[in-house]
Formats: sequence, C-alpha cells, structure tokens
Amino acid sequence: MRALPIVERELRVMSRRAGTYWGRVGAALLALLTGIGFVVESGARNPAQLGLYLFFALAWLAFLYCLLAGTRLTADCISSERREGTLGLLFLTDLKGFDIVLGKLAATSLQSFYGLLAIFPVMSLPLMMGGVSPGQLLQVAVVLCETLLLSLAVGVFVSCWCEQGRRAAAITFLLVALITLGPFLLLLTQPLNASQGPPNFTVAIASPLFAQALAATEPARGKPMQLFWPSVGLVFALALTFLGAACAALPRIWRDLPTLLPGLNPGSGRTARIAPDATAPDRAFRSRLLDINPFYWLTARDRRRPLYVLGALIVLGLLWLFANEKYRLQNDPGWAIVTSIGLHVMLKVWIAVTVVQQLGEERRSGSIELLLSTPLTIRQMVAGQFRALGRQFGWGLLAVVLADLLLLRMVLDRAGGDVDELRLVGVLHLLALGLDVPAIAILGMWRALGARHANQAAGSAFFRIVGLPCVAAVVAGIALELLQQAGRFRFQANPMQVIVGFYVACGVNNLAWAVHAWTRLNRDFREIAASRFETGRGGWLRALFGGS
Repeated sequence: MRALPIVERELRVMSRRAGTYWGRVGAALLALLTGIGFVVESGARNPAQLGLYLFFALAWLAFLYCLLAGTRLTADCISSERREGTLGLLFLTDLKGFDIVLGKLAATSLQSFYGLLAIFPVMSLPLMMGGVSPGQLLQVAVVLCETLLLSLAVGVFVSCWCEQGRRAAAITFLLVALITLGPFLLLLTQPLNASQGPPNFTVAIASPLFAQALAATEPARGKPMQLFWPSVGLVFALALTFLGAACAALPRIWRDLPTLLPGLNPGSGRTARIAPDATAPDRAFRSRLLDINPFYWLTARDRRRPLYVLGALIVLGLLWLFANEKYRLQNDPGWAIVTSIGLHVMLKVWIAVTVVQQLGEERRSGSIELLLSTPLTIRQMVAGQFRALGRQFGWGLLAVVLADLLLLRMVLDRAGGDVDELRLVGVLHLLALGLDVPAIAILGMWRALGARHANQAAGSAFFRIVGLPCVAAVVAGIALELLQQAGRFRFQANPMQVIVGFYVACGVNNLAWAVHAWTRLNRDFREIAASRFETGRGGWLRALFGGS
C-alpha cells in the first residue's frame, strides 16, 4: 500500500483546480497592493525606515491570517463526515487514523499554505530597501508557518470531537485565542517597572504571539531574543501534539452512532448519546416562536444565544478596562478608534457566520426540500431570519452603540478645533453599522444557497459588504496619489471629504448588494435550492464576485 494515499489524492485534486493557482495570485496581489498603498501614503522618506514599517505591517497581517486559518478551514473537516455518516466508510479500508487526518489537513489547508508562501517574496522587498536583515525575515517566516500549522492542527483536533460545524468553529477560535493570548497575558500582568526588575519572559514562550513579537518588532535593549527559538520549538511541539491527538482519537470516535434513540449501541456497554428533553420553559419559548414565524422557530430555538453575545462583549469590556487602566490609554484617541472599529468588525463577522448556518445546513443535508414543500414564502423566511438575528444580536448591537457613544465622547474631549467634523464622522460610523448588518444578513442568506460550505458563504458576504469598499478605497487612493505625483490630476481632497466619500460609497455598495440578493432570492430561490452546488470554477475569485 502506498504511503499517505489520501494526501497523494488530495494533492492531485488540488493541482487540477484553478483556485489553487488563482489563490496564490490573489494573495500576492493583495500583499503587493498593501505594500504599494503603504509606500505611497507613508510620510517616511528614509528607505530603510519605510522598508521596516512595510515589513512589520505585512508580517502582522499575515500572522492574523494564520491564526484564523483553523477556524475557517479545518474546524469542520471531520465533523462534516460524522454528520453525513461517511467517516466509518473510510475505516472499512486499510486506512489508518493518521492517513485520514493528514489527508483532511492537506485537502483543506494546502491552498492557505500556498497563499502564505506567495506573500513571502513581497515581504522580502524591504531587504533591498535596507530596513530588514535576512535573519529577521527568516524568523518571521518560521513563526508564520508554525502558527498556520498550529491553527490548522487545533481545528482538526476539535473537529474530531464536535459534530456541529458552528460549535467546532467557535471552540477552535476560543482554543487558538487561549493558546495565543493566555501566556502573553500572563506576561503583561507582570510589573513592567524597571525598579521592580525585568518580567519573567519564559511564561509566554508557549504563545506564537510571543515569538512573533520577538521577530516582527524593532530591536530594543533588553529584548529576550535568546527565547525565540525555544518558543518556536515549543509552539511546533504543541501543533504536533494536537495532530497526534487527532490521529489517536479518530479511530475511536467514528464508532459513535447517530444521536437518535437510546440503546442503539449495544456493543459499547452504554446507550447512545441523545439530546436531552427540552424543559418546560424551552417548550413554551419554542411554541411562541412557532406561532410567530416557522422559520423564526427554526433559526432561534436556542434561548441562550443572546447570552453568548453579551458574554463575549462583557469579557472584551473587562479586558479593555484592564488594558486601559494598566497602560493609561484613556488619553489616546487612536485607542478609542481602534476599539470601535474592532467591535464593529467582530459583530459583522459573527452575524455573517450566523446568518448562513441554517440555510447552509439545510442545503447541505438535503432537508431544504422540506422547506420547499411548505407554504412558507420568501418574505416569511427573510422576516424570520431577521427576527432571529434581532433576538440574538439586538442587545449586543445596543451595547456596541452605547460603547461607540462613550468612545466618541472620549475622542471629543481630547480633540482640538475639529469637534464638529469628528462628531459627523462618529455619526457616519454608526450609520454604516446600521446599514452593514441588514445587507450582510440578506446577502448571507442568498450566498448560503449557492456556496458549498457555510464558511465560504459567510466570507463572501462579509467581503462584499465590508471588504470590497475598503479594497476599492485603497486602490482609488493609490491611483489618485500616483496621478498627482505625475502631474495629471490636481484635485486635492481634504481628509473630511475622503471620509465622507468613503462612507457614501459603502452605503451605495450595501444598497446594490442587498437589492441584488433580494431580487435573486425572490426570483431564483426554489431553482437554486433544488439544484446541485455550483461547480466552483474560478476559485476564490468566483466565490467572492461571480455568478450568484
């Protein structure tokens, strides 16, 4: 028998996909576009300093991409096989646990690894500018590769134990965040005053963030570079541990039977796992939902979902207060702006992931035909989905709006003579949140019908509503700056005009995609829902822009 046959097969399949090649081109173009925009807009005139800042920007963006890879790619790779009942078929052959785990790893993550490799040539440009040494580039490359491996390994491990894709993605995200931030937070809680002695940096070596901070920051006195390679080795060992645990667990967990009736697993000496009976409050709650809207009942049966959102916001708020008090950040307007933008992005991503789950799972399991056989109309489905989103995220959105107002007050208190302009920007920022959320919801419902995976549908909806205007603004800014430097364009817009124009463009983009998705839902819902999945030609480019 050949070694790792599933890996070999997946490599052959990936080599025939156009998305494998276009994904690398897209990653390189995105990194190059980011670099060009940074160079054009940066005020630094020293090539070495400019190269150093460019290198740091690309390194940290790539690090964030690697951290989120497991949540996006591998968190549902094995759990989907368990839900469909096909995992046991693989063990009817001579395949071992490591064959399946490594095969799934290759199938889901090869393209992301190629994308990471594609940006390394762009990251090496600062070498020619004199701002980065070859050793520093090598260190960052090693940290990015092992961070990607760790994130993917955690996703595979969690996918072995969770049957629900959404729960697996959430647990993967939390586990990666704990591994990344946990040891580093222990370091931050230590005294940073020189009179109390240097902090004990060894408590943070298990975090890939610590290794990245050593490699992708400016040289400084007292920087513990002697801990870099021990940190790299420990993180790599942690990734191998998760992969080994997945390989060891997979041959055992596939024997679990579907959770339908008790007593279906007599050979194991225990009854099959079944869902607990709903309590009386749960039954009353679901009955009320069913009376309001059947699709509302289908998507909002879990009463605890609003608590998840509020709990996450409370934890983030406590961490923000801790950082604000420890590092005296209340006088920094940039800290308030970054906090507000981060909260908006987090909620929009969460909404995009939530809105695609129900229709995506119905389409994937084939049970969407049951929806087509009911008298439910498209308007009722959309209304039920919006009610479910309002129940889950309503209080969270209100909390974020109140936080935005408090942060705006902090900025206004420390502003000079631009109070009116800052107040206008704050209002536009809040309006953008109010427009983005319904646009993401309606577009996510449409994308859930055509995408092969829920994560792909969520990413497509989020990019079209949030990412596309940002990319267009960067491209337009670079083009205008180059035209001005060439003397072919003499109009000079002030920052306020640029900001207002950006938010107006975001509103037009939201309206266009929302109208498109609503039209297609009303016209083609039953046809698309009853057809096969789209073939996926064109790779990531088609997934983001094409067809539906």
